[in-house]
Amino acid sequence: MNPEFAAGLRSFLLQACNGEVTATERVVLAMPDGQMEHSPDSKSTPALKLAYHIVSSEIAFFEFCATGAMDKFMAPMPDDIKSGSDVIA
Repeated sequence: MNPEFAAGLRSFLLQACNGEVTATERVVLAMPDGQMEHSPDSKSTPALKLAYHIVSSEIAFFEFCATGAMDKFMAPMPDDIKSGSDVIA
């Protein structure tokens, strides 16, 4: 792989990741405030915890790529997270 190809691939992948982050943000912000504890089954993860998991996993992945450290991966959801906008913040 030559440097020009690597730079082009990096640019393509970063653009794709940015698109995924934007899509995730739109979905999480569209969650109705009164249904954060909704889950399709009693064994399923509630909507708010699932949204937090998805967003925090994306952040942890990007931090891992940048630093090589996995110290923030799979951190529990803080108690002050109550809405989709809290998750995004």
